[in-house]
Amino acid sequence: MRTTERTAQHTARPAAAQTDGERENIPRISVIMPVYNVEDYLAWSVKSVLDQSYPSFELICVDDGSIDGSGALLDALAATDDRIVAVHQPNSGPSKARNTGMDRAMGDVVTFLDSDDFMRLDALQTIAAAYTAAPFDALVYGADAYPPSEGSAWLTEVLSPHDAEYDAFHPDILFKERSHPFTWRTAFRRQFLQTNSIRYDENTDFAEDQIFLFQAYPLSKKTVFIADKLIGYRVKRKNSLMALRFDDLSMRSDEHIDALEKILSHWSSSGYLARWPHEMFVWSMDFMLGSLIHSANAGAFDDAAGKLSILWQRYFDQGFLTEQTHAKITGPIVRAVMDPNQRISSRQLMLALFTLRRHTFGLRYALRQAAEQLRARLQSKRTHAAYDEWTQADAQARRAAKDILLGNSNRS
Repeated sequence: MRTTERTAQHTARPAAAQTDGERENIPRISVIMPVYNVEDYLAWSVKSVLDQSYPSFELICVDDGSIDGSGALLDALAATDDRIVAVHQPNSGPSKARNTGMDRAMGDVVTFLDSDDFMRLDALQTIAAAYTAAPFDALVYGADAYPPSEGSAWLTEVLSPHDAEYDAFHPDILFKERSHPFTWRTAFRRQFLQTNSIRYDENTDFAEDQIFLFQAYPLSKKTVFIADKLIGYRVKRKNSLMALRFDDLSMRSDEHIDALEKILSHWSSSGYLARWPHEMFVWSMDFMLGSLIHSANAGAFDDAAGKLSILWQRYFDQGFLTEQTHAKITGPIVRAVMDPNQRISSRQLMLALFTLRRHTFGLRYALRQAAEQLRARLQSKRTHAAYDEWTQADAQARRAAKDILLGNSNRS
């Protein structure tokens, strides 16, 4: 599939502050941004990258066949600053867009940013410092919900890693640390991705980050976690892919199943599943139970449970599944999924999930997740006045960013 690429012919901020020798001693960072129908958000997100305190980077924006004005706006922004690389391709999905960006990247380090999120001013400087201190294959950093009022206990938990370093793969990276589900708060050594042919699955538009990370982390010889919050994550955007998926429960369940099958298939063929079957099995339950609970509420539990049962029987041997069926912690969930005669209510599933998370991640994590379930049920009862006020301020900030970038092409 052909892509077209446009870059500016002049720079908006020359890098003359450093000599060539100095520039060689700091890592160059490639920021990859997929772009699709985000005309009202793009300049604001781009500006957060251009305003970085760190000098050595490129911003590769891949327009994935937008049908609004995003493509034209991207070209206009690229014309003001030669750190922006504008790439255009026919609509192929976010995975293809990120792969296109990785193919174009020239930096030592590759990181990702969605086109409605933003980077803190010192984000790239922090990433570069981490790479200089301990050259990593993979780096995980934190993020904040934007706005904070729309965040959740679960989101706060997964976006808050602790400082840690691993010199080889350990299952704790995936099953204990806050390492996923988002790739937009990770950075990778570009040569590591190329050498190991790590790519996004272009046939998946949901949970593609999970598939990517379950492929990458086991191959990383140096995985670093830092607690720094470097990204502002826009929790809600009307008509976004995530919003559409969230509203369609049956689609979400099916796509969870599809993603889980791809992860299990890769882990099986790579030999990881044989080494860590229990960890993966427990994670698969945690990954799927949200969909199962929603399916139970919608009267579609049998279909979702049947698909999950087929996957378990395909990738885990019968002896292992029998053990899990009789285990105190996993037993109630396994029996409910695999035996149509032992189906349980959504309330019982929630209790089983709480027990599983308490055993796996600790009481504090389980309580926060339970509180989040309650919060979701009460969400419709809260006032929206504060959110409406924030929405207006956010829209004003986005318009201002666009005006500044397009009206100040000669800034220094």
